[in-house]
Amino acid sequence: MNNCLVLRSLIIFSLVGLCLSSSGPKHFLYLSDQRVVTVELLDEQMVILNFINLGDNFEFFRAHELVLVDSGGHLGKGHLIVLEDPVDPEEIYQVGDLVKPRTFLGHNIAGYYRFETGLAKCYLKLGGRILGLEPLTMEAFEQVASMVSEIDLESDNPTKMIQNIGFTRGYGDLYTGSDIGPLLGSYFPDEEVTQTLLLENPKPQLPEYAANLSEPVVIVVSATISRTGGIFDLKIVEGIDKQLDSLALDSVQNSWRFLPAISKGKIVVSELILNVLFQKQL
Repeated sequence: MNNCLVLRSLIIFSLVGLCLSSSGPKHFLYLSDQRVVTVELLDEQMVILNFINLGDNFEFFRAHELVLVDSGGHLGKGHLIVLEDPVDPEEIYQVGDLVKPRTFLGHNIAGYYRFETGLAKCYLKLGGRILGLEPLTMEAFEQVASMVSEIDLESDNPTKMIQNIGFTRGYGDLYTGSDIGPLLGSYFPDEEVTQTLLLENPKPQLPEYAANLSEPVVIVVSATISRTGGIFDLKIVEGIDKQLDSLALDSVQNSWRFLPAISKGKIVVSELILNVLFQKQL
């Protein structure tokens, strides 16, 4: 926890069982003579983002500024880049990355991608610009991926780079300034802190002896979430009895999963208050 800012926040978690919809696109593309960005949704907790910088300027993107939107307007947000081979075990996540001119990078981005309906839109914020990626079928995405792999990054003409591999138009939209309306702007709140992200919180089973307790049966616990998402210092804040309290602590420790918080562009330790909701046996 050295050199980590500790955040104190009250978080009441009650996920409503949203699931990854089988309908709707799971592949998205933005293509211009300045950049090529592809996003592929793998599952409820991971996307692959590939970024090719065709221009002469450095580009910087932050994982938590990747947003997917379903047809009902519900958001699935990116959070942190997962590093495949971290030198330091405490550095398994990264907030963002710098893309040098005429270079390519690819990252797995962990986040919360659960939706009630099929996906409709995908956005990536780059500084004061927002890219609106165009949805593609899997077949079209595979074709695009094959074409993009042929880009000659040594060329000094970005437009020709794109034309030479067979593209005759751009894909997606670029929003700047007044083009960013209230709704689109609301997807990217200007916050110094991005809260700890809960990925999984299965409900513990209520023992038979406690079946007559009035619902909801909730135990409140405090926890510290490390910079790697580890759970530490679990304590009962509002308990019921020794057995239920122990079940609540075991459930959080062994089956809940988190991504750490972000503050001022750095991954930090956070201290949370959690509600553990018990599920009655059928």
